[in-house]
Amino acid sequence: MANNINAHDDVLDRTKPPKPGPPKDVQFPDYFDTTLANGINVLVIENNKI
Repeated sequence: MANNINAHDDVLDRTKPPKPGPPKDVQFPDYFDTTLANGINVLVIENNKI
């Protein structure tokens, strides 16, 4: 019976992407930001666990 395939009335429409789930709460660490003399923005997050 391992090859048994069940047909369901709910058929997925694979032409449309799935709806997104609810947003998750995200916590970002503290960061330092600066702009270099050439105009490039730099964000730094310290990781002292290395």
